[in-house]
Amino acid sequence: GRFYELLEKISEHLSYTDVPQIDARIKVAVDYIDNHYVSDFGIEELAKLSHMSTPNFYRCFKRDTGVSPLKYKNNALITAAIMLLSNNHNMSIEEISIKLGFKSAAYFRRLFKETVGKTPSEYRKTEFNATPSHHSASKTPDCLKSNSIAE
Repeated sequence: GRFYELLEKISEHLSYTDVPQIDARIKVAVDYIDNHYVSDFGIEELAKLSHMSTPNFYRCFKRDTGVSPLKYKNNALITAAIMLLSNNHNMSIEEISIKLGFKSAAYFRRLFKETVGKTPSEYRKTEFNATPSHHSASKTPDCLKSNSIAE
């Protein structure tokens, strides 16, 4: 129930339709990030996966997705954090940061606040502890919209 409601809300805000087609080589990297965002990898590894030089990969990735590879990965992490915050009320912010592979809970909090505009605790309180009628109006932050690529 609740998980699918949240997934639907997130999905409608994540569709990225401004790019009619994505380069197949970049799609390889996007798929890798989407499936391994918790892993520690760099732009060089993504460029190799895409069979491109690092500078060309970076330029093409940003052209096709609208964001840098790091921003794309961070957005994926923050989206996962939002799901964990909403579905695991007993999980601490520190536990969420560890589960998502952050080396520091302080960095996780800072990145979350920079991306969403609220700390994880504030987000959990205002977005997921609201009354059901208020909750239904809550939205995934606009800053996370670009992480779903049109195929």
